[in-house]
Amino acid sequence: MRRKRNLLSDQISERKGIAVNDIVVHEARDWAMKMVRWDARASGDLSGAMARVARRCGVTRSLIWALHYRPPKDIWTSAYFKLHEAYRAECERQAKLFDHEFKIAAAKAGPGAPFVRAAVVVAGEGLGGSAAPDAPLG
Repeated sequence: MRRKRNLLSDQISERKGIAVNDIVVHEARDWAMKMVRWDARASGDLSGAMARVARRCGVTRSLIWALHYRPPKDIWTSAYFKLHEAYRAECERQAKLFDHEFKIAAAKAGPGAPFVRAAVVVAGEGLGGSAAPDAPLG
């Protein structure tokens, strides 16, 4: 009996020369490495950061280690989506922290301060509701 072919993976591998598994593993590796880097408290805390990220994501520490040092050829769907959800949640958390810190700094320095105007231009819609440097921060 012949296996059915996955049309999406055939299309991607024919166009770009890479398999879907490679793309999925690369994304998961990128998320895991970023979360480990964000969680590391010092240069010698990599192992501890990997354990904390694994615990927070609900995956094994060995998967985080493998994604960091020796990317697998394939990854379980459940692990992929757990990493994706944890990464998305961490990005939202970081954005909320940045917004909070920005509002405090803007209140202290005033909306006309150069760093406030630069942050509004760089961050755009996320700060104060407008990307315009002269817009009041709310």
